[in-house]
Amino acid sequence: MSGRVVTITELAQKAGVSTTTVSIVLNRKPQARRVSENTRKRIWELAESLSYRPNRLALAMQRQSTGIIGFVCGDSATPYYAELTEQLANEANRRGCQLLMTPTVWDTRREIDTMEMLLTRAVDGVIMCSQAFENCSESTERIKRAYHGVVPLVTINAESVDISTVQYDYEPGMAELFEYLRQNGIRSVVLLDDPEFPPKRQVFSRLAGEFGLEPRLVDFSFRDMETLKRAAERIFADRPDAVLATSDLTAMHFCSCAGQAGIRIPEDLSIAVIDCSQLSSLYNPPLSGIRVDPALFIGEVFDELERKINGIPEIRTIRVPSRLEIRNSIKVKL
Repeated sequence: MSGRVVTITELAQKAGVSTTTVSIVLNRKPQARRVSENTRKRIWELAESLSYRPNRLALAMQRQSTGIIGFVCGDSATPYYAELTEQLANEANRRGCQLLMTPTVWDTRREIDTMEMLLTRAVDGVIMCSQAFENCSESTERIKRAYHGVVPLVTINAESVDISTVQYDYEPGMAELFEYLRQNGIRSVVLLDDPEFPPKRQVFSRLAGEFGLEPRLVDFSFRDMETLKRAAERIFADRPDAVLATSDLTAMHFCSCAGQAGIRIPEDLSIAVIDCSQLSSLYNPPLSGIRVDPALFIGEVFDELERKINGIPEIRTIRVPSRLEIRNSIKVKL
């Protein structure tokens, strides 16, 4: 059947089942559990071999749905956000929809403009990774009102009223890290952080003392990476036992500064990362870090968005626990 589009009717005839069964299986509907494993496998194999693609226009008209999910995010290039975007796109594809990514370079005005644009596009829902709604203004309140009851919206790692959000729970992973540091004789630890994003420092400040550590905050600004170099110089002068960086990008710049200053990691200074991506394992040395299972986290994001799409209005805050991944950037007590 090469050279033309295969219809769902033809696919069903080949599989020896009804078009309804094919639709249930390929769209991964809950009823698919009632279809035998052999039948599900046969349908998927035939769909693959015949290069079957659903008629999105027909589906959109039937379901009043386009199968498109908007994703508004300030960044798509740094390791953490690149991995987040990839996971979102993969999960969207697994659930039979497409991700429309719109980076905004953390510009609140661009984020608001993008949200307004998506209101005029045929999207089934929007996922937003931004702190824009945390700073209430006439524009943000207007956008929230515009989305209410019109386009389902879920935010990632944000604190905002009247919007469901899925967040990292930093506490379990940070508690594991502090216990590991204590076990290895590390007593003083610096959080290298941008104060514009407070959730990580709040957990750090609260938990460090409970584990007998001497916590210290050293600030820099993501908007001016020269401030990170100056922050690194202050840390090298004070020489704590360990540094906790708030992102892979922060750790990458800090490790570069350490190398230029002749400071070895972990022999002279231990380092760990919050929100470490898979690329953390490729650093030299591979970086220990606090991480949330991306598949679990993104699954929760899409589950919450689907609840909204299905008309469930309840506003929820869902917290996904973090864990510690130990690699080679923390000096081990012999």
